[in-house]
Amino acid sequence: MKIDLHGLKHHQSIPLVEEFVLMNSVREDITELTIVTGKSSELQRKITKQILNKYGFQWYIPTWNWGQIIVITKGKL
Repeated sequence: MKIDLHGLKHHQSIPLVEEFVLMNSVREDITELTIVTGKSSELQRKITKQILNKYGFQWYIPTWNWGQIIVITKGKL
C-alpha cells in the first residue's frame, strides 16, 4: 500500500500518514507500507519522529529512492 504526499503541506500530511499507517499496519495481507514524501528531509524527519518512532514501527529510507519511507508492518516482524 502507498500514500503519496506530493502537493500537501506538512501539517496536512502528518495526520493522514498517522491514519494510513495505523489503519493498514493491522492488516494481515500487508507487510510493507510506502510513504511517498518527495525529497523533503524535514517532512521525513517529522513523520519518523512524530509517528513511526512514537508507535514503534520499523522503517527505512531506501538508497534507490530517497523520496519515500518504507514501513515494515507487524505482519513482517
